[in-house]
Amino acid sequence: MHRWWYLLLFFLPLFGEIELSLAEVEEIALENNRDICALRNLLCKAKEGRLESLSRWWPEVYLISRGYQTQERQAVTNSKSAFISQIGVAQSLFSTDRYYDVKLSGLAVEQLQLLLDALIIDILFEVRVGYYRVLYDTLALRITKESVQIYQSLSERETQNYRIGTTILLNLNQSKVLIAKSSSSYYQALKNLEVDRDVLIRLMGFDPGSFCFELNQTAFPLNEIPLLASKLTRAEEIFAPAEKGQSPIYSPNFLSREAKTMQTLFTPFERNLWEERALTYRPDLRRQAVEVKMAKTEVNKRWGEYLPNVWLEANYGGYPTRTLDNPSNALFNQKFHWAVGFNVEWLLFDGFGRDYRLQQAKYEQKAKCCAYEKGMQVAYEEVRRQLFTMEEALSTLLTAQGSVRLSEETKELAEIQLEIGTITIFDYQFVIDGLIESLNSQNLAAFELIRSYYGLKHASGIDLEESL
Repeated sequence: MHRWWYLLLFFLPLFGEIELSLAEVEEIALENNRDICALRNLLCKAKEGRLESLSRWWPEVYLISRGYQTQERQAVTNSKSAFISQIGVAQSLFSTDRYYDVKLSGLAVEQLQLLLDALIIDILFEVRVGYYRVLYDTLALRITKESVQIYQSLSERETQNYRIGTTILLNLNQSKVLIAKSSSSYYQALKNLEVDRDVLIRLMGFDPGSFCFELNQTAFPLNEIPLLASKLTRAEEIFAPAEKGQSPIYSPNFLSREAKTMQTLFTPFERNLWEERALTYRPDLRRQAVEVKMAKTEVNKRWGEYLPNVWLEANYGGYPTRTLDNPSNALFNQKFHWAVGFNVEWLLFDGFGRDYRLQQAKYEQKAKCCAYEKGMQVAYEEVRRQLFTMEEALSTLLTAQGSVRLSEETKELAEIQLEIGTITIFDYQFVIDGLIESLNSQNLAAFELIRSYYGLKHASGIDLEESL
């Protein structure tokens, strides 16, 4: 992450709140999120472990020096002292354990890399959802604040009317009840905003409440996302032109047209494309494929236990071979000899232990294959679920937009009727409540739509693919 972010966040109390875009929040989270940092360190550990397994194929150089004082004189040294020193080199020539340990350590690095990719995709999804949830809370707070102002204005007017005798005490008290009710809703919306902002700060890797920020967006950027913009344009065709005061959502054929449009919103080709992307790019599915490879390598490693281990040795000193012991009677008067040879160790029978370990590895491999097949099924399921969710959210959004237009027209008419006294404050309350509900439903539908879009990207695993 750019260092200036740290400086800016550190000195933030001196400058007040800042505005952050979604891209900036993502950048901070990917660099500073605690879960990502922890897994990156584990990945570095796995890479060091792979280097350690490779180092076992390097020659082993060792130095031995032993000294003894004995009760009786040694026949070889004619002394009660015995010293042996030597330097040796051992090089493994054939070892199935070392060979497959290198392969397993490489697969472990690949597995942790895919785990990190999966975590990054998860964090990106959580950050994006958290960002737009804060935006939804901000819009909900704004709507609630406006409703408080509307009810305050209404109460002031009812107070004046009560003073001049054109309204009754019941209407005046009801206007004050509406203020209290809307105020309660306002603080509930404020609490939701603060809680969701803290969640987003934690995802960015900082302590909740450590700094405050605002979003640089005031509306959901649905038309800025090509996929959503194209689907919205196509879905809006179900809204036929209507006269003022009317709405196409109440036309006789609206529901059938809407159902037909929603059913064909995503073509079979598009569905198959997203499913294929999931099978290709999902890190968790690729990680399970690596686990199958690891299980297969473990089976091969167990087969390798039936083969011998061979290594080369070269020694120079008083114990050049396991069959030749040539001690000296003084530390600085030792006899040195060289020897070069090979060692072969072959386990011929261990009570069928190798057979049982081989069978265990085979069953483990079958279990990993089953888990991989289940992962493919889950990938299909999640992609299809997100596509269905997007269709539902799009339909809800279009319906909510029509409802908002009707509610705004109804509010204008209700204000006129309230002014001339043909409706009561109770009737006007229903109109305002309907408008607030329509606006919140519209914003919630927009949030769910953009959430389903990022959910589709998350389910298909394409977030780390720059070409898609």
